[in-house]
Amino acid sequence: MGTDYGNDSPLFQRGKSMGGADIFMSGKDIRSEVGVGRIMFPVAYNLTDKTTLGASFDVVIASMDLQMDMDGQHFAGLMGGNGGSVSGSMRTSLESMMGPGGITDINYARFDFSNDSPWIGKAVGFGTGLKFGFTHQFSKVVTIGASYHTQTKLADLETNKATLSFAGSGAAFGAGPVSVTGKIKVRNFEWPATFAAGISVKPSDKWLIAGDVKYIDWSSVMENFEMTFIADDSNPAFAGQNLDVTMKQEWKDQTIWSVGVQYKATDKLALRAGASFSTNPVPDQYLNPLFPAITTNHYTCGFGYRVNDATSVAAAFSWAPRVTATNGDQTVISHSQTNWALNLTHRL
Repeated sequence: MGTDYGNDSPLFQRGKSMGGADIFMSGKDIRSEVGVGRIMFPVAYNLTDKTTLGASFDVVIASMDLQMDMDGQHFAGLMGGNGGSVSGSMRTSLESMMGPGGITDINYARFDFSNDSPWIGKAVGFGTGLKFGFTHQFSKVVTIGASYHTQTKLADLETNKATLSFAGSGAAFGAGPVSVTGKIKVRNFEWPATFAAGISVKPSDKWLIAGDVKYIDWSSVMENFEMTFIADDSNPAFAGQNLDVTMKQEWKDQTIWSVGVQYKATDKLALRAGASFSTNPVPDQYLNPLFPAITTNHYTCGFGYRVNDATSVAAAFSWAPRVTATNGDQTVISHSQTNWALNLTHRL
């Protein structure tokens, strides 16, 4: 998941410098991408002929791309503790350079680590997670189940090929933006713990109705977005120095209610529809256009077709209606989604 504003979005064309002047930003691509994948090692045990227990050990792979311009006004705000923080030896160096003989104003700071892969981002981290659950069949009509996914234990997401750039006015920027390459670490990034419980009802051979409720503990993992840049020796003025950046997010926990229906039109064809309804975990004040996870409701439809005893095909479509929020900068952000999936299953 992520965003891609390209290099021509008016949202990122202009901003305010540290001194309050109207400035142009970098004009380069603005995008974000976050991916979380799991290699699962599951086990199930039939406690009785009606109750099944399950568990899974997961190897978790997380990755991120980020191309972000932060205007000088927001960078100065973080330096002052407004909405986050900026610290480290690189901040000390920047402050020592402020003045007529060095930096008189900072227009923007740009963080850039990204690749062209559709599968995995530039900064990567590995870790583990656990899942536990059960199902119990009360009768041929009613089955219940519940599950718990632990919070992941991930290492920092890292890449050695990141760039940090500053543009502004003063002797230090005589030849244009100043860039330094180095390592980026996205710190304390985790996938949250999730609790879920559900019920399925099969009133006839043709109908199946299912519903569940899910609680996602976002507040434990999305309080802040934290990253550290460690400069290499590409720019002697900052060689070996670090910049620690924290941006407040303060996401709230989320509850999701879902319902789905399946109708067996024939012995081979199953028609499906569903919907989910949830709260918005992202507070308006700290809503970042690069992380607009504000969709709430989803509506789905699809089908499954059994070609033969060994092979089946299925398709699904999901639509999240447009939602709109206004963040602390009075920027209006809208977001909608459409997704589709197609799968083929063959049993050996």
